[in-house]
Amino acid sequence: MARRQAYGTPRRRLWAALGALLVLVEGVGIGAWIAVREDDRAEVPWLLGVSCAVGGAAVVAAWWWLTRGGRTAQPPGDRLGYERTSVLDTLGRMDPVRLGDHVAELCTRDGVHEVETSRVAGDARSVDVLGTLADGTRVVVRCRTESHASTVSGAVVERFGAVAAYAGRTLVLASTAGSFSPKARGLAGRVQLVDQRALARWQVDGEVPAGLAAPAPVPEPGKARKPGRSPAS
Repeated sequence: MARRQAYGTPRRRLWAALGALLVLVEGVGIGAWIAVREDDRAEVPWLLGVSCAVGGAAVVAAWWWLTRGGRTAQPPGDRLGYERTSVLDTLGRMDPVRLGDHVAELCTRDGVHEVETSRVAGDARSVDVLGTLADGTRVVVRCRTESHASTVSGAVVERFGAVAAYAGRTLVLASTAGSFSPKARGLAGRVQLVDQRALARWQVDGEVPAGLAAPAPVPEPGKARKPGRSPAS
C-alpha cells in the first residue's frame, strides 16, 4: 500500500480561517448593498465599489498568506511526525473490519503471501488476518479495536494464544489501544504485541513487526559464491 498524504488538523484550521474571512467580507458587502438601496445619495455607490475592492484585495492577501506565505518548509523528521499523528487519528476511528483490511494491505505491501481476513467468533472487536511469509512461516495477526486510552488485558492475549487451530503459527496481536497490561506483556513470548503507535510506524516508517518479517534466505551450500582465482605469479 503506497504512503498516503496526511490531512490533519492544521490543514482544516487553515481552510476554516479562510472560510470565516470570506463569510465576514460577504456580510459586509450585503450590509453595504442594503445601505445603498435605502440611501439615495450619489456617493454611496462609489463608496460601495471601493469597499468591495478593498474586501476582495483582503481576501486574496489572506488566501496567499494562508496557502503559501504562512507555509514553512518542514524537515523530513517533522513531516513524518505529522503524518504519524494523522495516521493515529485515522486508526482510532477504524472499526474491526476496516482495521483488518488495513493490516491485510500492510501485510501484502511488505511481502506476506496468501493474505486473507476472517471474523473472530464471539469477539465483535476482532478480525484475524492470516498469511504466509516468504520462508513458508504461517502467521496470524489478530486486529482488535480499542480506544487509544484503553489497555489490552492479559485475558485477550491468552484467548488468542490458546486457539488450537493456530498452533505452530506465529501470532501477532495488533490493537488500536495505547498500551497492554503487565500480564499481557508477560505473555509476549507467545504472542507479539503491536500497539497503536507501532501500527502507525509500520504504515509510515515501514517498521514491520518482527513476527511478520521473514528472515533473510540462507544460500544453499552448492550455490555459495566460489572465491576467485588468485592471479598467477
